[in-house]
Amino acid sequence: MANESDVKSIMTFSTKSEASTALQNISRWKNAPLHERCTITDMLKIKEAFQANMNKMLPNEFRNLLRTLLNVEYDDDDYKILFMKDRSTDPMQGTYITASRDGMINWWSLDMVLLRTAFSSSPHLKVRITWVTDLVCMPDVNIIVTSSTERDLRFYDCTAKTFTLKIVITSWEFMICTMYYHFHKDINEKCLLICGDVGGNVRVLMFSPIKRGPFQNQPGKALIQLRHVDLQRKPQLLPAMQLVELTRVHSDWVRQVSYYESLHCVVSCSTCVDSLLMCDIAGSKTHNMFKVEKGIQCFAFDEAAHVLVTGGPDCAVRVWNPFVPSKCNAILLGHHAAVTNIVLQNNGQTVYSLSRDRIIKVWDVHGQVCIQTYIDVPAQVGERTPITAVYNPVSREYILAAMKVAVLVLDEQLNPAHTDGFTHSRAVAEVLYNPLFKVIITCGMDSIIINWDPATGKRNTLIRDAHTRLLHGELIPVEITAACFDPGYQLLLTGARNGSLKVWNFNTGICLRTMSIEHMCEVTSCFWVEGRILAVGWNRHVTEFEETGTGSTGKSWETRHSDDVLAAAARPPLALATASYNSELLLWKLETGQPYRRFSCTEPTLRIKMQYSKREARASSSAQSSSPASRRASSMRRPSMVERESVSASTAMRKAYARRVSTVSLPARAQHMRQLAVHAIIFLLTRPCSMNVASLMLSLENGQVQGWSDHSAGGYQGSFQAIHTAGDYVSAFATDTNNDYLFTGTTIGYIKVWLMRNYLRNEEVHICMPKLRLEFPFLWRDRLEGRAKRCVRQQPLPLLLNSYRAHLRCVTTLAYVDELKLLFSFPMAHSCLRGPWDIMWWSVSRSSLLWLPAVARTTACECGACPVNTCTRWAASCPGVSTLQGSRLTSRKLRVLRLLRCGAGATSPATCRGRWRRTSCATSPSRSCAGRTEPRPPSRYSETTSTYPRDQIGRILLFSMTPCQLSRCTARCAWRLASPCGAPARRRSCRPGARGSSARVARTSSTTHTNIELHSL
Repeated sequence: MANESDVKSIMTFSTKSEASTALQNISRWKNAPLHERCTITDMLKIKEAFQANMNKMLPNEFRNLLRTLLNVEYDDDDYKILFMKDRSTDPMQGTYITASRDGMINWWSLDMVLLRTAFSSSPHLKVRITWVTDLVCMPDVNIIVTSSTERDLRFYDCTAKTFTLKIVITSWEFMICTMYYHFHKDINEKCLLICGDVGGNVRVLMFSPIKRGPFQNQPGKALIQLRHVDLQRKPQLLPAMQLVELTRVHSDWVRQVSYYESLHCVVSCSTCVDSLLMCDIAGSKTHNMFKVEKGIQCFAFDEAAHVLVTGGPDCAVRVWNPFVPSKCNAILLGHHAAVTNIVLQNNGQTVYSLSRDRIIKVWDVHGQVCIQTYIDVPAQVGERTPITAVYNPVSREYILAAMKVAVLVLDEQLNPAHTDGFTHSRAVAEVLYNPLFKVIITCGMDSIIINWDPATGKRNTLIRDAHTRLLHGELIPVEITAACFDPGYQLLLTGARNGSLKVWNFNTGICLRTMSIEHMCEVTSCFWVEGRILAVGWNRHVTEFEETGTGSTGKSWETRHSDDVLAAAARPPLALATASYNSELLLWKLETGQPYRRFSCTEPTLRIKMQYSKREARASSSAQSSSPASRRASSMRRPSMVERESVSASTAMRKAYARRVSTVSLPARAQHMRQLAVHAIIFLLTRPCSMNVASLMLSLENGQVQGWSDHSAGGYQGSFQAIHTAGDYVSAFATDTNNDYLFTGTTIGYIKVWLMRNYLRNEEVHICMPKLRLEFPFLWRDRLEGRAKRCVRQQPLPLLLNSYRAHLRCVTTLAYVDELKLLFSFPMAHSCLRGPWDIMWWSVSRSSLLWLPAVARTTACECGACPVNTCTRWAASCPGVSTLQGSRLTSRKLRVLRLLRCGAGATSPATCRGRWRRTSCATSPSRSCAGRTEPRPPSRYSETTSTYPRDQIGRILLFSMTPCQLSRCTARCAWRLASPCGAPARRRSCRPGARGSSARVARTSSTTHTNIELHSL
């Protein structure tokens, strides 16, 4: 039994009884041996506690049990050594340790907060200091090892936050320059300390970790000093430690050492011809030498996937199979300086390589391509100093240290502050097409403005940190939320979340003017009309600025909205429409800035009187604000009895079906909790300002799109359901110049095309359905209709021309280019079909196009008058009959293949001098097939149908990509005939298959970006 002198500390705590509260001083034994404090009765109580917890107990629970039952308190380090027998490590509960050349050792928390400092110095040097070459931590025994230019190894005991020198091994043959420590989870296995020196030797120190092995406290031996030769010739001086030497394995310095646990091999590399050695400690079973001409500077491996990646002075990153040392599997080129560090992720499929010029490249091993180049490592870290690095696989933090310490997060998500600039790192708020310069402007939430060339997909201009705010002396980027062009399409106006407005020359990236509506008030929409700049946002009113002025503040219009304005649209020079979160719709006169109509989108037929007297408006607003019952009643539908009586049963059923987009429906009580917010507005500018013509379209959050007339005597004209999924609604609008089509993007990524020619207009417009069916394959009759078609069965107008899911999340903005007939869409987050935050280009008929237009190669006609292998856009130079072997998808069910007219005047294959060639995009048709193969129409047909290929009786020839179902047919050659008048198509000769569509191919930028986040210290 321990005596009273063994009591290390006195802890005071309070106990509370029913009668009174008193303070008692209880002595607790500090770090006492368990067998001295535990009796048979205590052991039975501990057993009962374990049985109550199903023979399992957390470390903290067992620690509290010892504290309450045995009155014993243990330090963290001693408790782990005594009771944590699994020897597992947690990277999220440790500390970072750094060592400088002068021997200063710092402990850092995971948040890079300095905890404590110690110094490693030689006990034999009294004048000059030591140059520390490497440091390694031995966490299972609480030891830190340092090597220095004095050719020694120093083992420091760090138990209980101490730093005591325990063992010094001096007089090594060569200076040790790199080390690696490996320990097993099984305490019976020996631990390995692998050392590499400047002479090309690899030495391994092995010891048993039981009771801390050679580092156990021994009475009378505060410091153990011995030489290298003593370990070789006199092992009895330190019997707990064994030395194994692999001499002269390299002809140059050993740059890095490690241990391949699954193969029980020591791995070392050097910048010599014998670059990398993988051998077991005995040197008998495995001995693989990987040879590279200029050597290997660093390496990393994944034992589960058996992937070995190396980097060296030749600036190349090589991928090896550890079992095949003769030749590497892949060579990744791109660095312009020596590679100094390698990090692997995703089972070796993602490689991060750091070079001497502080450039980090991210590689995709499977595709053997560089997916990102990171150049933003600051020069303050170490411009001309070798950078050391360590990687935490749990937090994915990459610690770089030289003169300063930097933390980079190697995460798959993009960071808005550090992107390579090829695309936006966050969602895009606006996509604008400039018809004057024929460029695409994108403004993102990452405060970046990019000028794109739509023909090539290349970036022309990049503006970083377009909007910023000062926070604690640092400029923080602010999200861009609105943008527009000036009437002449020469300047760009952007609005940000902090209420700032800026005018840009988007070709040069120069900011010409800065304005603000209100501090930290988000700008939701901005407009540039003749002579004025208008902005609207969360301040609930319109702010007007002079076009030629230099002031930063503007004039505020009358505040008519009672909630934040979410959407707005302008129709110069007549009207401005603004809509708020509480379903208010206000129409303003642009000339005077006065509101002339006010509506509630939730109750569109309700007439709201405009009050132009300030006294009446103030009285009505105060009455509404003072009466909770009136506010509660105003937020609920109150149809009059006259309206109830005028509604027929068929009308009620039709309205009920329009609201029922799926089987999921909200309760009636939940529908009346608040008004429906308006999320998007667009003007159809070509429509006249008439009381019976809907020239304004807006979307509600219940999925409806309403049509309104901006006439002073107009109002609500009608609505239609634009979604087919419960909880979805339209978040973005776009239209063409003639307002024939309306493009809608929803919150779950669907894009729909609606025909607006004959919707809510006074005049009758003839619609040619055969032409629409040729342009939009969505209108073709399907055996099994999808949800989009089923939801518009009883909704004849507007006609749904197309519906497809372009993205996986919310579509934030849409832009349509009439000249190219392309639709640009942008999602909210990582939701594109291939790459993150890439702009998708869609043709009107739904096809996803390439960034670079594909050039079709022609095959010369065999009549003798055609050039051979002429490469033109549409093979117009071929005087005979040529076929296009293109690779572009233009619709869901047709593929491009154009057949030109024979230059010799032939009207059929029989009368042509040459050979009338019909070539499919997939495989050539088999002559033994009972069906026939016919040419397909061109992808970009004219307004008339006279340019389509026809047979001898004048019928249009269409080629479907449906495979032929005949057993002897090996070609994809089902044949379809359609007459110009739109008569039903019929098939002949071969049994038709299902009129299914060929697989749609959507191509975007294949670049996948990887986020690297830098926290400066």
